[in-house]
Formats: sequence, C-alpha cells, structure tokens
Amino acid sequence: MSGRKTRKHSFESTTDVNIVPIVDCMVVLITFSMAAGTFLSIGALQVGVSTSAQQEQITAEKDPVQIFVDVQENRSYTVRVTGDENYQVVIPPARSNTTRVIANTQESETPQPTLWDYGRLSTELQKLAEKWPKIKSATVAGHPEILYQDLVSAMEKTRLAFPDVVLGGF
Repeated sequence: MSGRKTRKHSFESTTDVNIVPIVDCMVVLITFSMAAGTFLSIGALQVGVSTSAQQEQITAEKDPVQIFVDVQENRSYTVRVTGDENYQVVIPPARSNTTRVIANTQESETPQPTLWDYGRLSTELQKLAEKWPKIKSATVAGHPEILYQDLVSAMEKTRLAFPDVVLGGF
C-alpha cells in the first residue's frame, strides 16, 4: 500500500420540489377571489317551494282560507280565495294610453304594450289581509312562460300584504 487513502464518494440524490410557482398562483387566486367577492351582492328570496296540493293540505289545517295569486301569461293576475269562502278576482293588465304619432302630416294612434297592474294587485291583497288578519301566507303560481322578473315582482307585491310567500302550483 502506498499510503494513499481511498475515499468513497457517495452521491446522494437531492431533488428539491420547487413550490414557488404554486404559491404564486395561490396568492393570485386568493387575491382575485377576495377582490371579486366585494363586488358580489347576493340577494335571497325567502320563499318556500311546494306543489299547490301540498300547500292546500298544509294550510287547510291552520287557516280558514287559502290565498293564491296566479300570474297569467297575458299579464293578468287571478287572486283566488279557497276555504271558508270561495271566490276569485281577475285583475286585467293595465293598459297605458295610446300615443299619437304625427309624422309627415299623418296622424296615427299606436297602442302601447300592456303592463302588469301592480297597484290593483296590491290593493286586492291588502283588502284580503284586512279581512283575514290572521292569515300570514299566500301562494304565488306562474305559467311556465312567465319571465322570472315578473314572477318575483308579483311575489314582492304579495309579500307586502302576506309576509310568508310560497312559490307553488307546478
């Protein structure tokens, strides 16, 4: 032996996972979701959903009458009262006045589109609420072709007289 010491070289494999890009992405996503969350305004309607048969059965046990507001496709409402008294009130659509158009010395009258009669709906529901002050719920039902906004507007008007509004009649 010549006096040399032999060294054993050991090569250890050290693999580091680079998590910096992942952390960067997370910081950006968290910042974006926090910033976007401040611009969101979530409004919720406090309504129940049931079929009209279920609603009639539930309310028949408690209330002397049940009140239904049917939103029709032709922009009219039908307010039905069932129970101790049975009758219905049809609220036709409100029509705005005709507009007179004068163009090139020719006069023509153009009818304006029909509108929902929210005022009369509110009046009829207030009369019912005064007649039966213990009744706190009403069911609003709409035709499948009714716009969502129109159905929500009818529910809001109904809620002014009856605080518990149930969406039903499907």
